[in-house]
Amino acid sequence: MPKRLNGSAGTGKKIIKNIKDFNYHYKDVEKVSGKDFYPFPWTFGDQSGTAVISLTDDGFIDQSSTLNCDTNRHDFRRPLGAYNDDTLYDVFRMMLDSQNISHK
Repeated sequence: MPKRLNGSAGTGKKIIKNIKDFNYHYKDVEKVSGKDFYPFPWTFGDQSGTAVISLTDDGFIDQSSTLNCDTNRHDFRRPLGAYNDDTLYDVFRMMLDSQNISHK
């Protein structure tokens, strides 16, 4: 049985622990109402989704950044925000760093 993310607290820690199973790439920045959003489509086992990362005005990863699953499968039924799971900050930093996107 493949490893799966369930969209609950600690998901970021599970990703880091199983980093070889987590694949992602960067799509171009999206601007909405003057704010930059950095989308990263990802796969983990048979799951896929998109991380949407935004930065605060002073360059920190915004707590509204989310990890979204494309389908409501395997108990990952809604977006998981950094405000609900602070272990996602490490994952989001890794993603931004891979593209040399400046952040604090």
